[in-house]
Amino acid sequence: MSSRLFQELREDRGLAYSVSAWSQAFADTGIIAMSCAADRSRAVESMHVARSVLNEAVENLSETEVQRARAQLEAGLLMNLESAQGRADQMARSIEVFGRVLTIDELLGQIRGVDAAAARAAGAALLDGRAAIASVGAQLALAA
Repeated sequence: MSSRLFQELREDRGLAYSVSAWSQAFADTGIIAMSCAADRSRAVESMHVARSVLNEAVENLSETEVQRARAQLEAGLLMNLESAQGRADQMARSIEVFGRVLTIDELLGQIRGVDAAAARAAGAALLDGRAAIASVGAQLALAA
């Protein structure tokens, strides 16, 4: 099953060739980001639709969606820990964010402790304010 962003931007509206979202956390800051590759003529529309999808998720994210996200995070974490490099990366991120190496059970507990209400509240906090927007290619009149 695809994400809300991918479904709306790519599948339903055909606005973008590719759509992705990611995050990077640090002890005192971080980034939640999304990107899409769109034709110049549809770039601004794509941006507005993406913001609308994010706002809608803050309003009505379901427990089923959160359960699916948890399952994906858990599977990715456990698969990543199968290699020495993956384990080292996870340990470094843990120290960077928490100041110590969290056990696998602690990491899974953090993931499993998030419910739909908490995810919606975090999303609302993240979307409260002005977005930083960048485009590659010709300059566009983008407004956050």
